[in-house]
Amino acid sequence: MLLAEEDPKERERQFGSLSRGWVVGTREFRQGLIEDLRQRGADLKQAARLGERAGERQALREEILEKRLQGAAGAAGIDLDRLGRRKSAEEKVLLAATLKAATEVSNGWLCKRLGMGTPASVSQFVRRFRETGGEEGKEFKAALLSLKT
Repeated sequence: MLLAEEDPKERERQFGSLSRGWVVGTREFRQGLIEDLRQRGADLKQAARLGERAGERQALREEILEKRLQGAAGAAGIDLDRLGRRKSAEEKVLLAATLKAATEVSNGWLCKRLGMGTPASVSQFVRRFRETGGEEGKEFKAALLSLKT
């Protein structure tokens, strides 16, 4: 019946509603699919194609970013529960630079999660980290490698 619709705009509208949200299943099932996409090198944008609502997608995005942050911290030997108090603490900047290099994380999320002040501060700290050769350090390389595998 759908293809019999004579009005092309109406046919496209109806077909479009059928083709959105093609994943039918529990939240855990969708998370498993997203994890599979990540392991195959997919980025977070592809998760949006799994039919999540905007709020659910944002929560899932934050869960994925948190897992990546924890993985990078572990690889670099950083205890997330013992981050320095300074907004520009070396560990915070290293983690921010790592996530910026390997994900589409926002400065807003990083400044909130790591306690780095404002989004503009995150940009400044990461820029200085790069300019001073921070990306050549073994902790940064280990953390970055953990996100790419």
